[in-house]
Amino acid sequence: MTAKEDGGRWEACLEGDLDAATLDVFTQFLDGAPPRATIVLEMDSLMFMDSSGLRALLRAHLAGRSLVLKNPRPEVIRILQIAEVLDLFPVETDSV
Repeated sequence: MTAKEDGGRWEACLEGDLDAATLDVFTQFLDGAPPRATIVLEMDSLMFMDSSGLRALLRAHLAGRSLVLKNPRPEVIRILQIAEVLDLFPVETDSV
């Protein structure tokens, strides 16, 4: 995961898997962002997310964090749809 701050938007590029093995780095990023920052999660390279990744997203949402999911892959969208939580997160896509 790579992260940067860009004018009040905290951006992280998620790569590979978001699961129990990678959760600590992800939650440290979420916890380290300023409380009122918009957190943009670039997800085009995220291949897999399990329930621990979903739980981290929901925990951040319930804590009042502003999360934007950017370019999520169909597999990630499907997990959020199955959990019936997709509507909690704005989704951005790059125009081609």
